Amino acid sequence: MKVSAVVLTALVLTAPLTAFAQDSAETIDAPVSASSAFTALDKDADGKISIPEAQEVPALVKQFEEVDANKDGYLTQEEFSVLVS
Repeated sequence: MKVSAVVLTALVLTAPLTAFAQDSAETIDAPVSASSAFTALDKDADGKISIPEAQEVPALVKQFEEVDANKDGYLTQEEFSVLVS
């Protein structure tokens, strides 16, 4: 899927990591795994991403219905992994 790179890039840009070095906070950009991206988007920790949770990543919203294999209005980790693999 061509959108995979777009979605993953969007996730990387919206999920910066914070590292603490010598008592000062520094923000660094680092690759985000599919699992950690899913966890970051699953705000209520129910094991699935709803459309409101997906709003954080516009590219994900555009592909949501296509990736929602069982059409239940949620993305499971398995469904989400299709986008970032």
